[in-house]
Amino acid sequence: MEIHRCYDLGANVYVAKPMEYEKFVNAIQQLGLFLSVVTVPEVS
Repeated sequence: MEIHRCYDLGANVYVAKPMEYEKFVNAIQQLGLFLSVVTVPEVS
């Protein structure tokens, strides 16, 4: 399954892209909220 492959490659978050516009907009808003409360390490 794609999710397992992402985690095997080192991902710690997986976001599925909804096909319906309203659900997509909601998912992007939720992603923005998530990113505002977590610490994302800098890439060097």
